[in-house]
Amino acid sequence: MSARGNLHRVRQRLVGALSSLLTDEEQTRTTLVFDTSSEIDEAAQMLTQQSRMTLLFSVDYESADDHIADLLAHHPAPKQVVVVSSDRQVQRSAQRRQAQFRSSDTWYDWLESRMDSNNLATESDSISDHPAKDAELTDAERDYWLREFGMDSDS
Repeated sequence: MSARGNLHRVRQRLVGALSSLLTDEEQTRTTLVFDTSSEIDEAAQMLTQQSRMTLLFSVDYESADDHIADLLAHHPAPKQVVVVSSDRQVQRSAQRRQAQFRSSDTWYDWLESRMDSNNLATESDSISDHPAKDAELTDAERDYWLREFGMDSDS
Protein backbone atom coordinates (compact mmCIF):
# COMPACT_ATOMS: atom_id res chain seq x y z
CA MET A 1 0.00 0.00 0.00
CA SER A 2 1.28 3.49 -0.83
CA ALA A 3 2.22 5.98 1.87
CA ARG A 4 -0.73 8.13 0.78
CA GLY A 5 -3.11 5.16 1.05
CA ASN A 6 -1.74 4.30 4.49
CA LEU A 7 -2.11 7.92 5.62
CA HIS A 8 -5.73 7.89 4.48
CA ARG A 9 -6.38 4.67 6.43
CA VAL A 10 -4.86 6.18 9.59
CA ARG A 11 -6.92 9.37 9.17
CA GLN A 12 -10.03 7.29 8.57
CA ARG A 13 -9.39 5.31 11.74
CA LEU A 14 -8.84 8.46 13.77
CA VAL A 15 -12.08 9.99 12.47
CA GLY A 16 -13.89 6.71 13.11
CA ALA A 17 -12.54 6.46 16.65
CA LEU A 18 -13.53 10.03 17.47
CA SER A 19 -16.94 9.50 15.88
CA SER A 20 -17.53 6.58 18.20
CA LEU A 21 -16.36 8.47 21.31
CA LEU A 22 -17.90 11.91 20.83
CA THR A 23 -21.60 12.68 20.99
CA ASP A 24 -23.35 13.88 17.84
CA GLU A 25 -23.34 17.44 19.20
CA GLU A 26 -19.63 17.28 20.03
CA GLN A 27 -18.88 15.97 16.55
CA THR A 28 -20.67 18.87 14.86
CA ARG A 29 -18.57 21.27 16.96
CA THR A 30 -15.28 19.46 16.29
CA THR A 31 -12.73 20.48 13.66
CA LEU A 32 -9.73 18.30 12.83
CA VAL A 33 -6.86 19.89 10.92
CA PHE A 34 -4.54 17.56 9.01
CA ASP A 35 -1.16 18.29 7.49
CA THR A 36 -0.94 17.65 3.77
CA SER A 37 1.71 18.28 1.15
CA SER A 38 -0.64 18.28 -1.83
CA GLU A 39 -4.22 18.81 -2.90
CA ILE A 40 -6.62 16.48 -1.13
CA ASP A 41 -7.53 13.39 -3.09
CA GLU A 42 -10.87 11.70 -3.64
CA ALA A 43 -10.48 9.49 -0.56
CA ALA A 44 -9.92 12.54 1.68
CA GLN A 45 -12.89 14.32 0.10
CA MET A 46 -15.09 11.27 0.73
CA LEU A 47 -13.95 11.07 4.36
CA THR A 48 -14.80 14.75 4.77
CA GLN A 49 -18.28 14.23 3.33
CA GLN A 50 -19.00 11.22 5.54
CA SER A 51 -18.04 12.86 8.82
CA ARG A 52 -20.15 14.99 11.14
CA MET A 53 -16.90 16.69 12.12
CA THR A 54 -15.27 19.41 10.04
CA LEU A 55 -12.11 18.00 8.49
CA LEU A 56 -9.61 20.50 7.12
CA PHE A 57 -6.45 19.81 5.17
CA SER A 58 -3.64 22.36 5.35
CA VAL A 59 -3.14 22.64 1.60
CA ASP A 60 -2.44 26.39 1.63
CA TYR A 61 -0.39 26.38 4.84
CA GLU A 62 3.11 25.35 5.81
CA SER A 63 1.64 23.07 8.47
CA ALA A 64 -1.55 22.15 10.30
CA ASP A 65 -0.21 24.21 13.22
CA ASP A 66 -0.14 27.33 11.01
CA HIS A 67 -3.64 26.51 9.79
CA ILE A 68 -4.91 26.24 13.38
CA ALA A 69 -3.28 29.57 14.28
CA ASP A 70 -5.02 31.20 11.31
CA LEU A 71 -8.37 29.66 12.25
CA LEU A 72 -7.97 31.06 15.77
CA ALA A 73 -6.96 34.49 14.47
CA HIS A 74 -10.15 34.72 12.41
CA HIS A 75 -12.61 33.01 14.76
CA PRO A 76 -15.40 35.37 15.85
CA ALA A 77 -15.61 33.91 19.38
CA PRO A 78 -12.25 32.33 20.27
CA LYS A 79 -13.11 32.13 23.97
CA GLN A 80 -15.58 29.39 23.03
CA VAL A 81 -12.88 27.32 21.30
CA VAL A 82 -10.96 24.47 22.90
CA VAL A 83 -7.75 23.60 21.07
CA VAL A 84 -6.27 20.15 21.65
CA SER A 85 -2.56 20.09 20.89
CA SER A 86 0.66 19.42 22.73
CA ASP A 87 2.48 21.79 20.38
CA ARG A 88 3.55 24.82 22.42
CA GLN A 89 3.29 27.21 19.47
CA VAL A 90 -0.33 26.15 18.92
CA GLN A 91 -1.00 26.53 22.65
CA ARG A 92 0.49 30.05 22.60
CA SER A 93 -1.72 30.95 19.62
CA ALA A 94 -4.74 29.74 21.56
CA GLN A 95 -3.68 31.64 24.66
CA ARG A 96 -3.17 34.90 22.70
CA ARG A 97 -6.74 34.66 21.41
CA GLN A 98 -8.03 33.65 24.88
CA ALA A 99 -9.12 30.26 23.58
CA GLN A 100 -8.94 27.30 25.91
CA PHE A 101 -6.33 24.67 25.20
CA ARG A 102 -5.59 21.17 26.40
CA SER A 103 -2.52 19.08 25.84
CA SER A 104 -3.19 15.94 23.88
CA ASP A 105 -2.36 13.86 26.98
CA THR A 106 -4.78 15.78 29.18
CA TRP A 107 -7.57 15.58 26.62
CA TYR A 108 -6.99 11.88 25.96
CA ASP A 109 -7.04 11.16 29.72
CA TRP A 110 -10.36 13.06 29.97
CA LEU A 111 -11.77 11.10 27.05
CA GLU A 112 -10.68 7.78 28.55
CA SER A 113 -12.16 8.63 31.95
CA ARG A 114 -15.42 9.64 30.30
CA MET A 115 -15.50 6.37 28.36
CA ASP A 116 -14.92 4.42 31.57
CA SER A 117 -17.55 6.30 33.58
CA ASN A 118 -20.25 6.80 30.97
CA ASN A 119 -19.74 3.86 28.61
CA LEU A 120 -20.87 5.89 25.58
CA ALA A 121 -21.41 2.88 23.36
CA THR A 122 -24.95 1.48 23.50
CA GLU A 123 -26.58 -1.63 22.11
CA SER A 124 -28.55 0.47 19.61
CA ASP A 125 -25.39 2.12 18.31
CA SER A 126 -23.83 -0.93 16.72
CA ILE A 127 -20.49 -0.83 14.95
CA SER A 128 -22.03 -2.20 11.75
CA ASP A 129 -24.10 1.01 11.46
CA HIS A 130 -20.87 3.00 11.21
CA PRO A 131 -18.37 1.51 8.72
CA ALA A 132 -15.62 3.95 9.73
CA LYS A 133 -15.70 2.45 13.24
CA ASP A 134 -15.03 -1.08 12.02
CA ALA A 135 -11.32 -0.47 11.43
CA GLU A 136 -8.78 -1.35 14.11
CA LEU A 137 -5.34 0.20 14.39
CA THR A 138 -2.25 -1.88 13.86
CA ASP A 139 0.43 -1.63 16.55
CA ALA A 140 2.53 0.56 14.23
CA GLU A 141 -0.41 2.92 13.59
CA ARG A 142 -1.20 3.07 17.30
CA ASP A 143 2.43 3.94 18.08
CA TYR A 144 2.40 6.60 15.33
CA TRP A 145 -0.68 8.32 16.80
CA LEU A 146 0.65 8.11 20.34
CA ARG A 147 3.87 9.80 19.15
CA GLU A 148 1.83 12.33 17.14
CA PHE A 149 -0.10 13.28 20.29
CA GLY A 150 3.10 13.39 22.36
CA MET A 151 2.32 10.24 24.29
CA ASP A 152 4.63 7.38 25.20
CA SER A 153 3.58 4.20 23.40
CA ASP A 154 4.56 2.14 26.46
CA SER A 155 2.06 3.84 28.80
